[in-house]
Amino acid sequence: MFFRRLLTLTLLAAVLLCATNWAYGQESASDQAKALLEQGVVQFKAMHFKIAKKTLLKVEASYLSDSEKKTLDEYLQEAGL
Repeated sequence: MFFRRLLTLTLLAAVLLCATNWAYGQESASDQAKALLEQGVVQFKAMHFKIAKKTLLKVEASYLSDSEKKTLDEYLQEAGL
């Protein structure tokens, strides 16, 4: 009985740990996408168009909000894409 309870608690802890790591990974990817978007916008406004284009193309749009996706699309369009 003790072994069964220990095994159940161990499995539960493993599931919670995996879920926490997955959520942290999602947050990290979202933060990275937002940071790249901001960096690309700053570069574009500084008239470094080629560098801004490269930066904006690295942005993973699926991690952005709708308004951020719109901003990305606008700047990519301005950059000639």
